[in-house]
Amino acid sequence: MSKRLPLRPLVRLAAVLAAVTVPLLSTGVARADLPAPSPPPLPSPSLPPVPDLQPITVIIVPPSLAPFSVAVPPGNCLFLGSYDNSQLSPAGSIFRGQTTCGSGVYQPAISGQAVLKDALGNVVAVAPAFSQIGGVGTSQGFLGSSVLATGSTSGVIPGLRYTIEYDTSVTLSSLQTWGAPGTGCTISGQTEHCLVSTPFDYIPGTKGGVTPA
Repeated sequence: MSKRLPLRPLVRLAAVLAAVTVPLLSTGVARADLPAPSPPPLPSPSLPPVPDLQPITVIIVPPSLAPFSVAVPPGNCLFLGSYDNSQLSPAGSIFRGQTTCGSGVYQPAISGQAVLKDALGNVVAVAPAFSQIGGVGTSQGFLGSSVLATGSTSGVIPGLRYTIEYDTSVTLSSLQTWGAPGTGCTISGQTEHCLVSTPFDYIPGTKGGVTPA
């Protein structure tokens, strides 16, 4: 006859194994049910400023015998001319044309070039041209004065009338439009082109005209 093993130790062993296995299985199930961690939020892209969709207008400030500066309104562009005869070494006349647009004008493409003409309409000095996006564009030149050995004067002549002729353009972005053109200006598509004249008499030590604030 075969001998039977006592059942009590086997039952006790099975109970111990079950007690250990069930918590382990429960732990695995609980971990599987946990939601996956959320990824960190992506940074929001920075958007460009929204342009003012009101029609843009050009302001041509009249010449002045006294120097002064003006602030550009948000929805306008300023075309300005100014001069400075106070430079002593070397003596002569600084002349300039300037273009700038207000904060409501979205990324304007501005360009310009100033020349100095004498009383007969001859170009006697040419300033460097500029072309840029926004900001204050300046085309500035200089005409000196010197006395020759013969006693005659070369360059700028005291008491003579000169004229700054400033050729400038502004091209708007496709989202903006021009209002009525300014005096001496023409509009073609998104571009307004203007000729600005600023006359002055060359008197050493004087200055005048308008500059942007």
